[in-house]
Order: sequence, then structure tokens, then C-alpha cells
Amino acid sequence: MKHSHAAPKKRLLTSALLFALAPPLAAQVAEPNEVQTPYSAASDDATELDRVTVTGIPIKSGKDAVPFTPYATIKDVFAVVVFFVFFAYWIFLQPNYLGHADNYIPANPAVTPAHIVPEWYFLPFYAILRAVPDKLGGVILMFGAVIILALAPWLDTSRVRSANYRPIYRQFFWVFIFCCFLLGWLGSKPPEGGYVLASRIATFYYFAHFLIVMPLVGLFETPKPLPGSILESVTGPGKQVGSSGLPAGATAAPPTKG
Repeated sequence: MKHSHAAPKKRLLTSALLFALAPPLAAQVAEPNEVQTPYSAASDDATELDRVTVTGIPIKSGKDAVPFTPYATIKDVFAVVVFFVFFAYWIFLQPNYLGHADNYIPANPAVTPAHIVPEWYFLPFYAILRAVPDKLGGVILMFGAVIILALAPWLDTSRVRSANYRPIYRQFFWVFIFCCFLLGWLGSKPPEGGYVLASRIATFYYFAHFLIVMPLVGLFETPKPLPGSILESVTGPGKQVGSSGLPAGATAAPPTKG
């Protein structure tokens, strides 16, 4: 008897689609979220002055924002569906495609691998670990590279919260991004020769960006003039919106519960 491989693949594909469509279906059944967010409405409370959007400008009026539901909700649900369809394809149909061949070699406790390569998301920190000759110092710097990210809001001395209006810092930011990719590439190379020297230089700039560049550039840089509001940063100066306070394209406010 001949066995067909089409039926199992169809069942797997159906399972993948159901797995991907479950979150948006549940969101449609659930009640709309009425909790206001920093992006949904302006606040007159002086204790909420730190609410700043991605533009670096605080919300000053109702025209600077739209309700979170349905605008942001529909956008996020669509992104989740697209991601889960892509994710489910690899999980159900190609589970071993992204695996490494070395994972199928039986472990031999008597032999130490000549070159250990961690997963790609660990490579930058692995390069920092190997850049320091002292083992304890390497471990401290490796964990410090993660902890220092949490200290970035306090290390940045600029009163302007968006790099869109900081031309000098923006150049250093892209150098930092290049440094992170460079550390990831160096982490996949053997710790010898020029790779070690390059790892030390990249590690130095990684920490210098937070401990030297951010504090000093924030003190001496002259930022560009900030728009008067978030609406002005999007539509340009002098342009108005309708009386509903919604930007162009949002022709009507979403329905609310009475």
C-alpha cells in the first residue's frame, strides 16, 4: 500500500493556521480595552509629565493622540498574525531547518571542542567575555554590558529625548549599532590574532558610548528646535485637523460604551 505524504502536510498546515489565527479570534471575542495609555489621551496631571512618546515630545492635547483601540489594537493584531504564520511554518513544517549539524553529534566528555560558538543572540556578549584576558573581568564586563542598558536613561544628560533632533548624537548612535554587529561577528570567530584586538576595541567603544559619549554629548550638543506638539511633528507647522482631534485618515472617532 502506498502512503501519501500530502495528507500529513495538509494537517500540519491547518494546525499552523489555527495556531496563528487563535490570538486575533480571541481578541475579537474579548471586550475592548478602555484603559487609557500614554498614547491615547493627554493628561493635565503634573505627576505625569514624564509621559513621552517615540517622537520625544510629551502629549499636550487630545490632538496629539488617538485612542489605543481600535487603531493600535488592529495594527498589533495584524503584526501578531503575520508573525505567528511565519513562526508556525518553521515549527510545524521545518523544525530542523535552522538547527546546526553539530547538535546531532553525540557528546564526548573526553574531548573538548576546538571552537565553541553560542547562539547568534549571545555572540556580542561572548565576544566581550573573550576580549578580557582575565576570566573574572570578562564575566563582569559581559554581565555589565546588559546591566548598563538599564542605566541608559540616567546616563543620557540631554533634555531632548529623541535622536531625530540631535544630529551629533545620531552619528554616535549608528556607530554604536555598527559596534554591536561587529561584536556579534567577532563572537563567531576563533579568539586569536586580529579578532581579539578588534573585540577589545569594539568592547571599549560599547561601554564608552554609555559612560562617555552619552553624558558629554548631552551636555555640549545643540539640538534642533523641537516642534510645538506631536501633531506638528507629523503634519508640519501651521496645519490643522478636524474638530474631533483625530489626524487625517481617522475620519471618525471609534465608538465608546455609553
